Amino acid sequence: QDPTCPFRRKQYGGTELVIANLIRGLQEMGHQPVLLASADSTIDCPIIPITDKAIYFPKHKKDLPAYLARAKEIEKNTANKLRGVLGDVDIVHSHGFDLKDFQDFPNLTTMHGPVTFQQLDYYDHRRDLFYASISRNQQDAFPDLQYVGVVYNGEDPSRFPLVTKPDDY
Repeated sequence: QDPTCPFRRKQYGGTELVIANLIRGLQEMGHQPVLLASADSTIDCPIIPITDKAIYFPKHKKDLPAYLARAKEIEKNTANKLRGVLGDVDIVHSHGFDLKDFQDFPNLTTMHGPVTFQQLDYYDHRRDLFYASISRNQQDAFPDLQYVGVVYNGEDPSRFPLVTKPDDY
């Protein structure tokens, strides 16, 4: 989980909504997911805090060095916390954290964005990881990765009431 994105019960963004739906679905199937996230997150599963408060990408260029330094600290803390729970979990499913140092543990990384030319070197050094893409097109950008499949970002249909009588738009 990206430390710049705290989980909020009613304010999920794109990736956070996907993760929240995944957590709920896993719970409905009898699994017990845990989430490494900022301590100010709110979600219906145990949270292992990787930082007290989420950090946000700075609005001003002058604040970027401090943000990057804090993000690096949080990344280090995330790795330490993850090492501490490996004996208690069956698989690590990442939505942004680099699992390069965790290749020997069952892992899955969901790729939520496009694979760009600038990222090819990054993925080239992570061929031993397992990936879920969100489209076939995404896989075509780097076909040599170990894809376990395509998982389209689903929606919870209960959030959208059925309209039997449309309004006059």
